[in-house]
Amino acid sequence: MDKKVIKALSLVTQLSISMIVPIVMCLFVGMWLDRLAGTSPLFLLIFVFLGIGGGFRSVYMITKSFFGGKDTYIDVGEYKKGKGPGDGKDG
Repeated sequence: MDKKVIKALSLVTQLSISMIVPIVMCLFVGMWLDRLAGTSPLFLLIFVFLGIGGGFRSVYMITKSFFGGKDTYIDVGEYKKGKGPGDGKDG
């Protein structure tokens, strides 16, 4: 297999695990706190939303480190002026 394919598959696996684990953990904590406090969906909803937020933050941090912290956005206006990537002009 090609190294790029393996790297892409490992990234997809890592992203999905990083998204699922915080949500499931917060789900169980919310259910446990609801059972402990006697409130029905209050802590469950709060912790599920916290888990979703934590999962998205984790995915963001992983993708940011995967691309080396570089912004992949290309300014179209600068690109049309001849200041695009790979033209030898640093300006």
